[in-house]
Amino acid sequence: MEFRLQSVEQLFADRTLLLEQSTFHWTRRNIAELLDDIQRSDRYRTPHFLGLLGLVPTTTAGHFKVVYGKQRLMTLTLLLRQVIGLVSVKNIRNELSALYLGSESAPRLRLPPEDDAYFRRLFGDQTVAPESESQAAMAKAYRQIQKRTKEESSTYWSRWATRMQVLICIAPDEAHARWIEHLHFARGTPRRLRERDPECPTMQGHLDILPFFPSRRPADDGA
Repeated sequence: MEFRLQSVEQLFADRTLLLEQSTFHWTRRNIAELLDDIQRSDRYRTPHFLGLLGLVPTTTAGHFKVVYGKQRLMTLTLLLRQVIGLVSVKNIRNELSALYLGSESAPRLRLPPEDDAYFRRLFGDQTVAPESESQAAMAKAYRQIQKRTKEESSTYWSRWATRMQVLICIAPDEAHARWIEHLHFARGTPRRLRERDPECPTMQGHLDILPFFPSRRPADDGA
């Protein structure tokens, strides 16, 4: 079990994230709260904690299955795409896109097959009609993000990925990841997880976790 405190920039630049059996269903309120958090972080010039993400390594090096935090990851990818699109210099825009979003054949975030192609087409052609409630919610979220970033100063949008932080739990399997999720959101983030914890008897050793993280959880973020 491993914990890493990383910026959004580091999160997307360092690995490929796989979403399985997940639909997009965040509401306008969920997205507005996330964008408000980003603005608040810039206003006070301090890192802001976005939450806990649960990842499990796959058999492919650098690829991780996402157990929880899926809604945030999809929303953050939409935001990254929009912010990168605002960069006026083409070469820089292409470099940032390759770093944070990946390529058509090797994207940084992969959705389930039924939504993945639409999610990528959405970036270039928003006239493509959604075929499910999940896809319709993606289109609405992207339009909301576009409107917000165009209406307001782009200064903080250009640096938000380095200022926002996530606590990443890299677990050996989904059962351990779910245990950490339950522990975090039921009690708040603990100072230490001790060996032979009665709720997780297979846990080895102990893990120090920053104790001050809040346990506010966006609605249905694990689905």
